Amino acid sequence: MGGQKPAGGAGTLASMRRGRVGRGLRVTIVTAIAALMAATACALSGKPRAVDPTTSTTVPRSSGSAPPTVPPPRATTDTGSLAGTWVADTGDVLDFVRSAPGVYLGSVLFARGCPPGAGRVVVSSVAPGRYVGTGPLEPGGAGWCGSPGHASAVTIVVAPGGSTARAAGETWTRTTFSVAGSIPRPGPNDEDQAVGSAALAKTCDKSRFDTYTLRGSLIAASFRVGQAPSAATLLTHFLGGTGTAVDFPAGSAAAAEAARSRAFEQGDQQVSSYVVSRLNEGATRIDPADGHNVLETIDFADQSIPDLFLGFRHTQGITVTGVGAVIGSEYVGELTYVIMDSYGFGVHDYLSGAGPEMRYLQTTCGAPYYAGGAHWFPDSITVTVALRAPVHAVG
Repeated sequence: MGGQKPAGGAGTLASMRRGRVGRGLRVTIVTAIAALMAATACALSGKPRAVDPTTSTTVPRSSGSAPPTVPPPRATTDTGSLAGTWVADTGDVLDFVRSAPGVYLGSVLFARGCPPGAGRVVVSSVAPGRYVGTGPLEPGGAGWCGSPGHASAVTIVVAPGGSTARAAGETWTRTTFSVAGSIPRPGPNDEDQAVGSAALAKTCDKSRFDTYTLRGSLIAASFRVGQAPSAATLLTHFLGGTGTAVDFPAGSAAAAEAARSRAFEQGDQQVSSYVVSRLNEGATRIDPADGHNVLETIDFADQSIPDLFLGFRHTQGITVTGVGAVIGSEYVGELTYVIMDSYGFGVHDYLSGAGPEMRYLQTTCGAPYYAGGAHWFPDSITVTVALRAPVHAVG
């Protein structure tokens, strides 16, 4: 995990990897480890199976009848007016691309009150400016929350001129502004991103390797029973040594926790206020990184959200993208944040006192040079939120 090193001294808030953890949280972890060792010592002699909170199983909902079919396209009537990104007066955001003559695929980028992962919109041109097909509308045609296994009839009518449209009781406006900015994750370093070597692997002590690996597995298991499943997944993935990236997508439990954290809310408020101020000045392409202290990395220091505190704490990079339009007297759109980190252990990192042991597994016994060794990896959380503010209102 990146960010500042914690200051020393009693009572200092710091992460499990970057500093000393609070007394109450430490007691909970130690108690959980002790219980697990007593009850499942044999079962935990290997690495525990990770429970990945980033995925979920969606059971397709049945409408009680066969889904409506997409009519064959009349390519000669297709004016191409549907292609592009649209913002509804409700705040929903959909993007359409032409997949074949007269046929369009739409993605629901954001829908009010709906988790990400809605099905695709598939429509074809049946008359100039008129498109008919299916989409993930809820039964009754309200809201784009339908699952990929549920399809309802959709009719989209694009007004002459191509700047507005009507669909599902919504008025759509073609996007007129975009947002894009980033603070890159730091490049290679000898702290979080330290790696092993063939020479170091020859010095890895097998007894220490086994002991440290077991301890890491026990800590990961304690995170899982202590309501920190994302932190458990990250530590288990680190011990697995593949080094592949882990992303908690929008709609995952970790993303929901991040979205309601005070740290994220403050960061989003800074970005949103800056975007609105630039829109009021007439800008249409906005980079929040251009503003002074507008786009900043996020520090999940709140121990009341243990999953983010134990799994991320100081993060190292962030990107924000978004689109929107002026609808009536408001700016309406969406912002998508990707909060980036490097999961690994620096010289002074902690993990319930096991930070130095995890670094030993990462470097001296680091994969792929030592079989079964650990490896750092990039990780991230994606959060999508609504952007809605009165025109000419800054702040």
